[in-house]
This record gives sequence, structure tokens and C-alpha cells, in this order.
Amino acid sequence: MTRPRMIGEDTPFGRWVRQQKELDSLSCSLSLTDVDMIFQKYRSYVDGIGDRTVKLMMQVEVKTFDGKPNRSQTSNLFLTHQLLRQKRKLYDTFNGKVQELKDIWHFGYFVLSLEKDEPSDDTKMWWGIFNDRGELEYRRCTTTNSLRRLLSFELRPDNPDPHSPLSIRRHHKISNRIIQERTDLGFYVERMLTFRS
Repeated sequence: MTRPRMIGEDTPFGRWVRQQKELDSLSCSLSLTDVDMIFQKYRSYVDGIGDRTVKLMMQVEVKTFDGKPNRSQTSNLFLTHQLLRQKRKLYDTFNGKVQELKDIWHFGYFVLSLEKDEPSDDTKMWWGIFNDRGELEYRRCTTTNSLRRLLSFELRPDNPDPHSPLSIRRHHKISNRIIQERTDLGFYVERMLTFRS
């Protein structure tokens, strides 16, 4: 049998998995980690090039009563964090069919450790961020408002400084140049090229 849950209750499926002898954590070398929360939000920005819409994502492991992930869970979370943390263009199936490529910024995995079982301004809240060595570095969330700003992507989850809001604006200088190209039939046509530095 897989190790029983320490705090809280399992879902019926989680309870079933933990009771299966064939899925025993020792004899089967199986490790289980549930996913607490996946936060996602679309943000838009308009600039000289046009609209830019980015889907922002992160996963949050919530620990209550000053809990911290154990060594095995920290290892699993860090491996998952490294896989997830990236900026890519991916296909979306929001309307039930594959749509065009979307800009996705996934910030990876974070750990929220609460002094009690829910956030409040008079209890301690800690935001855990993985460093490059796979260690969690905890920063204090001083208010529930700062926690809300983190979870709504007002602040960068990987740098929860209240003075560094999350920006999705383009940072590259853009210039347009018109060139003349000769077609296969010998005509010259103008074409605009966009350069980003």
C-alpha cells in the first residue's frame, strides 16, 4: 500500500490508488504526487505591432499548518518545474478543436505554505520558489492582497517583489524596411520586412 495521506482526506480515486497492493510505493517503486492548483489567465497588450495575447500559467502546491514538501515530493516538484517553466507557442483546443498557435508563458511550480489551513492577514504565508539547484527559497507574503496579486499574475510568481509587476509587452526594437524583389516573371514588387533586434 502507498503511504497514507498525512493531512486532509483523499479523493475517492486517491484512496483507491493508495489501497492497491499492485501499486505499492516500495515494491512497485511508484511515487504519487497530487496536483493542488493550476492557475491560468489570458493577458493582452496592445502596441505598435498590434494585439499581443499571452496565456499565463503556473502550478501551486499548497501546504497547510506550516507544512513543507518532503524530500521526495520536492524532487518530483522540481523535475516538473523544469519541464513546465518555459515560453512557447502551443496549439489550444479551447473550443473543442485545434486552434492556431498561442503564446504560453508557464512559470513552473511554486509552493504556498500557510501557517493555518487558509490565508489571512494575521497568519504567516510563505511563497516557495525553486532556485537553479532545486532548493525551495521561501519569501514571506505579507498580506492576502499580495497573495491575490501573485495568483492573478499581477506580480511575477518567480519574483514576487511588489515593485515588479508582470509585464507582457514586447522588449525588442522593431523596424520595417521595404525591399524590391524580382519575381520569376521578371517584374519587381515591393515587400515589407519586419526586423526585431
